[in-house]
Amino acid sequence: MSWSLSVPLSRLLLRYYFGKDHRAKIRLWAWVHRLLGFPRFKVGYAGGKCVLSLDMRDFIQFEVLKTGGYEPEVWTRLKAVATEKEVVWDVGANIGSFGFLAATDACVREVHCFEPNPKVAVQLQRNRRLNPHLALVVHPFALGAHDAQRIFYTGLKANTGVAGFYPHWAAEPVQVKSVRGDRLVQEGVPVPTLIKIDVEGAEGDVLKGLESVLKKTPPKAIIFEAHWGPHGTLSSQSVVDYLAAMGYQCELPPPGGEGQPFNLLARLR
Repeated sequence: MSWSLSVPLSRLLLRYYFGKDHRAKIRLWAWVHRLLGFPRFKVGYAGGKCVLSLDMRDFIQFEVLKTGGYEPEVWTRLKAVATEKEVVWDVGANIGSFGFLAATDACVREVHCFEPNPKVAVQLQRNRRLNPHLALVVHPFALGAHDAQRIFYTGLKANTGVAGFYPHWAAEPVQVKSVRGDRLVQEGVPVPTLIKIDVEGAEGDVLKGLESVLKKTPPKAIIFEAHWGPHGTLSSQSVVDYLAAMGYQCELPPPGGEGQPFNLLARLR
């Protein structure tokens, strides 16, 4: 397991890595990175309101190190619906790039992050410990339609974001716990008022496990990943139809960019 550099040393090394190129730069960096044991880098996040520990060998974490965030527009769109004291559920939290951004916002009361990938959940827990001032709770399991043990495919080592219950990338299958969101609410977890879902095709299962919540105390908005298929078909049409039956209106962009993911916002009518 890699270790974490301090924030000042991380800042210094990253300034070099993302700075001006020179002939031997990549070779020198690879040598230093390996010599140090592939450490994680601690960086300020969300405008310096929190700190994340990140491994630059992973796609999502590299993007955060490079640009300061990963798909920050997801929280921006949900925040447009927010008022105050929001309870945010981050389903498919990965290392927390969305959850920690939301948790630092004044309109949010608390965030609940759900991440079943064992290796990634360890990193998420580590980031939680780095930020004890934030009202953020980590749940190291999946949300689904049933309470069960399920096979989870951990994805590519260089991109943990493609992990999920469907073997898109048949890599290191592990057994994980899946829990209905309705059950968690019955057991005392606060009802979500805003939900973000990024679960690589299992969105329908997550929502079916939240059916009672959607009927009795529906969140203001739900945002999830979708994409356009051939001939203008929508990958998540069944999810859109299900949400429509629950009283939500999905803000669909015009068809285009076949196969390219986009974030689809569903607002409560």
